[in-house]
Amino acid sequence: MNIRALLKTVGLALALTGVAQASDLTWTSQFSGSPLKFLNFNNVSAGSHYYSNTFDITPSGFNPLTMTIDSAVASFAFADDGDSYEEWVDITLAGNLFINEEVDGAHPSSSYAWYSDSLGVTLLADLQADGKLAFKVQLLDTVRYNKEDTYLKVAKLVAKGHENPPHKVPDESNTVILMGAAMLSLIALRKRFARRA
Repeated sequence: MNIRALLKTVGLALALTGVAQASDLTWTSQFSGSPLKFLNFNNVSAGSHYYSNTFDITPSGFNPLTMTIDSAVASFAFADDGDSYEEWVDITLAGNLFINEEVDGAHPSSSYAWYSDSLGVTLLADLQADGKLAFKVQLLDTVRYNKEDTYLKVAKLVAKGHENPPHKVPDESNTVILMGAAMLSLIALRKRFARRA
């Protein structure tokens, strides 16, 4: 086997190892209830038209110092009461609009309507910092008669990632050996080129 084929084989093996280790961990943060929150406009001053909380994946094992998040999906489940009004919600993550959607689903049954999307680079960086991500689900007054209402059933975040490889600092003896091997290789190359000339 020539040196070029050997290098290709080693490179392929390293790449496949990296892919296998890229997303082998999963962390989840979830809030649910019956319902989690009834969103309506009956008492706006008390915040009846929104629900806010913070996803936290650290209890499920995420450590921002030793682990890296590769991807994450936020999902929200709703159920409606079957009235004739269209209920629209704004969902924000870390203060940024994430989903603006008309929500459906059936209440009180478990046939929820799920709305989800993947987190972009900025939100992933925010989640990576400490494993937490604030969210807010707000019912919008589209009819202007304060008749809209919907049931927020579930708020869920699932992140996937990997554990960071340990950073090993070579000790003094290994450094000397590596330097020596590099010097011998350079001397051998110089002699080879001198013979050709």
